[in-house]
Amino acid sequence: MAKFHYDITGAEPIIRDVPFYDASTTAGGALGELIMLGNTAAGSDDYGVAFQTGYEGTQSQQMVDGLGILQETVVDGTNAAGVSFAYAKAIINPFAIYLVEYDQSSAVAFTTSTTTWTFTGTSEDDIDLGWAYVVTSGATNAYDLRQITAAASGSFTIDSALTATETGGTGIKILPVNHRLVDLTADALKIIMLAAAGSGVSLHIVENYVKSNGLNIQPLRANLHRAKKLDSGAKFYADVCLLDHVYNNA
Repeated sequence: MAKFHYDITGAEPIIRDVPFYDASTTAGGALGELIMLGNTAAGSDDYGVAFQTGYEGTQSQQMVDGLGILQETVVDGTNAAGVSFAYAKAIINPFAIYLVEYDQSSAVAFTTSTTTWTFTGTSEDDIDLGWAYVVTSGATNAYDLRQITAAASGSFTIDSALTATETGGTGIKILPVNHRLVDLTADALKIIMLAAAGSGVSLHIVENYVKSNGLNIQPLRANLHRAKKLDSGAKFYADVCLLDHVYNNA
């Protein structure tokens, strides 16, 4: 789930009760879920009135008029289309930075040849100095972390070769700092791994972090983490800011 990390103005978290709607469940909404102003068909309570999940099937619509993150799981049973909506506590700071985990369950199949890494379904250009991490391996590369040194449309090179040529593994990419094509998981709790980026520019990567059984959470740095083998407990996070905040989207 997303967590408040800091505010770039130095403000404390501002928490307010806000109207929240989710047509897919009794009430919907989970602790740490990124939310935005409703944008679906007029006539429902969520259209331009209540806030809803920040996830949309169309990437370019995710976190448009974003608000922040829920601070509770919404259980108000009065949430019903055309009737009423629930209220939920949420952080609403326009300049908040949120710590969001990279989802590893969405890892994509890939292959390598020497130091060239190719994701199934291709990958986008312009992710130079991001990172790639082996979630599962068909060889001996599990939990290997590499920095992307040059990206092209469809493949990228990494700072050093994996232990063995990879033919049956899955991996994720960690987006480079200041990247803006960011996708969310369907529950709007994590950053999802997709082979190629979408087209939206509502979420901005401020910083990346790694944490594992052998490492306290720390910023990803080339001099510390290139060519590093981690462990099954390794997790990655990004500081994310909302570029299109509902209260500050000019």
